[in-house]
Amino acid sequence: MSGQSHYNYYWREYAGEIPFDAVTGGTDVDNKTTYISQVNLNEYGIIPVTIYPGEKICNSKYDGIT
Repeated sequence: MSGQSHYNYYWREYAGEIPFDAVTGGTDVDNKTTYISQVNLNEYGIIPVTIYPGEKICNSKYDGIT
């Protein structure tokens, strides 16, 4: 099975609602659940980000980007 993933996951567009099968990243200092995601920025490529429920923005601490 060369080149095929053994995992059943995929990335999807985030539009402000956490998908039912989203991967949790843990909790923040206020004990709110966070979720793992990624964003494609032209000048940086694909970078990991954190999504907080109820927010339409994501956060990253990559190369000084917040």
